Amino acid sequence: MTFTVTSDKADDKADPSRAENYLRPADAYRRARECEQSGLAVTIRLPTGDDVTPEEFRELYLLKDAD
Repeated sequence: MTFTVTSDKADDKADPSRAENYLRPADAYRRARECEQSGLAVTIRLPTGDDVTPEEFRELYLLKDAD
């Protein structure tokens, strides 16, 4: 199972997206939050292929203590 964190600049469509794979949900969430704090638009792709926001991911994987 891998979780893919995809980030891109919200205001710059010409800049390519970055995608990073993580095996642990907590690591994927931590990276997504770092990207958000840097001003990037972020989604996390689940192993099922669905894309979710970091907040939805946090709720799905019960990562209450990750912040």
